[in-house]
Amino acid sequence: MLIRILSLSLALQAISQATVVAAEPAHSYKTATASHVSGSELDEWGLPTKRLENLLRDKKIRQARLILARTPRLKGDEDARTMWDAACLSVECKYDESVETFGKVRHLENDGGYVLYLAAMAYTQMQQFSRARELSTVAIERYKNTACYEIRATCYNDEKRYVEAAADYEKAALYSRSHASDFYCEAAQALLKADQAERALLLVDKASALQNASLIGSLRLTKGRCLEKLGRWSEAVSELNKAIESSKSRSNEEVNTSRFWLVSCLRERAACYDKLGLKAEAAADRTTLANMSRGLVNDLLGK
Repeated sequence: MLIRILSLSLALQAISQATVVAAEPAHSYKTATASHVSGSELDEWGLPTKRLENLLRDKKIRQARLILARTPRLKGDEDARTMWDAACLSVECKYDESVETFGKVRHLENDGGYVLYLAAMAYTQMQQFSRARELSTVAIERYKNTACYEIRATCYNDEKRYVEAAADYEKAALYSRSHASDFYCEAAQALLKADQAERALLLVDKASALQNASLIGSLRLTKGRCLEKLGRWSEAVSELNKAIESSKSRSNEEVNTSRFWLVSCLRERAACYDKLGLKAEAAADRTTLANMSRGLVNDLLGK
């Protein structure tokens, strides 16, 4: 699945907290931060890299572009400027243009952890997962950019490499404590796809212990799926009941989202009722599902 819009802002926050250890670039220009360019605030093309990075983190794209426009041009600086233009486009969520522009940069892998993060984000949003995974891996291994773990996990999920996806989501949780429960839940869901329900259940419990109230319904749904996979039907029904109940307390802004995962809760509960021999209850859930499905279709069609 694509990275959610919420995750974009979370990753941008995470990267500002991450420790970036810049390696010496192999190509002819440097895009390291000021602290990594021999104490100078400018790279060899006269571009204030540190300031540009900070502006993009703050989403001040106009100011970043003004700096680029006002910085005197130097012979051979085309690659560096193209790279920053692509970075600006990524922050603006113009991912198609960003990917096209990043594609013109000759040595993108050597352009520093933050730029690689923005490039990987753009490629992921354009569903070019293989390239996004490659860039994320370089950012993680060469520049210690921990914000890229979530991006790489998304790529692994698309490639059906679920165990590796789960491992990266767990690492993302370690480096983003305020959103750790989200990442543990994502890791559990990946492990479920890999038929590792017992490990998934442990991660759900770890996420639940962090008490992220906004995630309670999703966690209970995931826990219900784990218990269902393990053949613990009655316990699964109990968790799914709680997940369904929690959907009723959602705010108006969350109603549409909760309706979609409520469909999943009812479907899973109906399957558990079947296993328990409770045919009437299963039939009731499926009737509710059919009614909800018609309602969702009508809403989408504006009826």
